[in-house]
Amino acid sequence: MDSNSESDITDSEIDEYKEKPYSLLKDGILKVKRSDGSLKCPFCPGKKKQVYERKDLLQHAQGIGSSSSYKRTAKAKAKHLALAAYLQQEQQVRRSSRCRSDGECRKLVRGG
Repeated sequence: MDSNSESDITDSEIDEYKEKPYSLLKDGILKVKRSDGSLKCPFCPGKKKQVYERKDLLQHAQGIGSSSSYKRTAKAKAKHLALAAYLQQEQQVRRSSRCRSDGECRKLVRGG
């Protein structure tokens, strides 16, 4: 296999590819939530499955992001890793804001 192929991409290159889609998600330019409140993968618009529950979308993003399949390009993997990171960060923020009035919950969120 050619050393310049996308399957030979390094972790640092994946991190670089991940930055832009993560920023687009964080800034609300790429949408995960549909108008009806359901969730979708913004990187798989033509796929059969369009509606996800949060945990299933996270699993989808992590699965594609860590896939060793040659069918997946490095950029597709990076985009899905960005989606997984975004969903995890959003979940932490939601959990933290939900727990602010509960000191016990805040300790759990902080890990202590």
